[in-house]
Amino acid sequence: MPNLLIDKKALIANYHYLQQQTEAGVTVNPVVKGNAYGLGADLIAPLLCEAGANFFFTAHFEEALQLKQNPTLQNAGFAVFNGFVQNGATVRDYIAHGITPVFNSIGQMQAWRDTIGNVVQDTPYPTFLHIDSGMNRLGISYDEILQQCENKEFYNLLKQVNVTRILSHLLASDDPASPYNARQLKKLQHLQQRIDIPMIVSNSAGIMLGKDYHFAGVKPGAALYGIYRDMFPKLQHVIDLEAPIIQINSLKKGESIGYDAVFIAPHDMITATIECGYADGYLRYGEKNIAHKTRNVLIDDAIAPLIGRVSMDVIIVDITKIAQKKSISLGKMAKLIWKNYDINNIAYDTGTIPHEFLTFFSKRVKRVMVN
Repeated sequence: MPNLLIDKKALIANYHYLQQQTEAGVTVNPVVKGNAYGLGADLIAPLLCEAGANFFFTAHFEEALQLKQNPTLQNAGFAVFNGFVQNGATVRDYIAHGITPVFNSIGQMQAWRDTIGNVVQDTPYPTFLHIDSGMNRLGISYDEILQQCENKEFYNLLKQVNVTRILSHLLASDDPASPYNARQLKKLQHLQQRIDIPMIVSNSAGIMLGKDYHFAGVKPGAALYGIYRDMFPKLQHVIDLEAPIIQINSLKKGESIGYDAVFIAPHDMITATIECGYADGYLRYGEKNIAHKTRNVLIDDAIAPLIGRVSMDVIIVDITKIAQKKSISLGKMAKLIWKNYDINNIAYDTGTIPHEFLTFFSKRVKRVMVN
């Protein structure tokens, strides 16, 4: 079975590195949605908590609820990006478990207000408000908020539901030269003058746009896990993927390999079958992608190129040159992701983004903490 090796020291170092990019008082709030980008939120969030993080973001209420049951995280805060949806968790559910709702509409704010008085009588319960400053995905639209700011009742509503933070999300921070970054910043700075509530805006790449984008807090996800190492070389490599060799074959020139005979041996070859496929999250994409290049595997510090199609449970690599120099035994672990061929490299060669590749790792891939 494949193993996903997670470097504890590298993960914590990335958290502290992102902290160092912000000024004192700016909170660093890790994003652990999508099972901490596929790495295992039950492993990642407690480590980050021990490193100093005390507030996290998830996409769903159930994600936050599961993590709050971890003893290390009982005193940590969690907010749920996807909003206070009336047919989901109730006001009582949020309050009982100490989870912060995020409002993505005026209607959600009103629904909370109409219920909260029956649940909390004394201390106001903190909530967040999400403003859509250009993503057009979640949150109250920027134009609607400006209209609401002309209405005294809106400011009363903010107090009634005790909004303590405003969230927004940058749509093009991966590209520092994109004009969208400055446009969103201008909008948010203008809004900050109208609503005097601290903001949390920047994602991982947004942190690197500079202190103007940091506001009161940032919410990194991808950079913690080793994505963006190509943009920010001081980020450390966090994950390796390894899997055992389960068969070695000798092929003659002209024989095909794998489904649909998409690869024909150009000469006599020796191949290794490795126990990892698309059911494990090793994606099959890339065959028709213009940017596609051959994906690689590392065996005994030597490169073995992937050949043929990715199957559900296995891949096949060419070990002809390796086998000419040394004996390769069954059970030997091959590296499918490693420091010099990291998640960014393999995602590019697959024709996708590293975020997607990470989140596709299935339950049968064992998460193993190292260092």
